[in-house]
Amino acid sequence: MYIGKKTITMQTIELQNRIIHDVLEIKDVEFLKKLQSLLSKKNKYIYNVSPLIKAQLAKSERDFQTGNVMSNDDVFNEVDKWLNEK
Repeated sequence: MYIGKKTITMQTIELQNRIIHDVLEIKDVEFLKKLQSLLSKKNKYIYNVSPLIKAQLAKSERDFQTGNVMSNDDVFNEVDKWLNEK
């Protein structure tokens, strides 16, 4: 993920081509209308965030890429352990 930058890779182009191919196979008009509605709203959910939030998101992405993550169960176990210590 590149925050604030647009990067188009071969993987992106291949994915776009597969999606186009899949859409061309759809014959259900109602489904296509819903898909069009969803795609027309794609820019509605763009958020402007502060430099601090951008830095935190970038750190989170680096943590994820390096495997510095915890499973949901591990997080809940840590919270339970912490709450029981109090």
